[in-house]
Amino acid sequence: MDLRHEQVAQQENGRIEGRIPEEAAEVATLKETVLQLEEDNKTQRFELAVARNHLMQWELENARLHGIIVQQLFRINHLEELLEQARGGFIA
Repeated sequence: MDLRHEQVAQQENGRIEGRIPEEAAEVATLKETVLQLEEDNKTQRFELAVARNHLMQWELENARLHGIIVQQLFRINHLEELLEQARGGFIA
């Protein structure tokens, strides 16, 4: 019985050892894939940060231009009021 158990154990070890290179190759491939995904993730995070930066710059420029437009509208309104006053003054 001991001899039979030993033979079975050796056969099992042989099967395991035969699979180890395949599994090691698969593990290496998976590790390489993980590293590539991590690198891709870093690249995408950087690109996202750049896009957010550009968006913030655009929003600031948009707010600045909006301020200029509002300021010009107030000036136009004020000039129209002055014109009305001037016309009213000359008529009376």
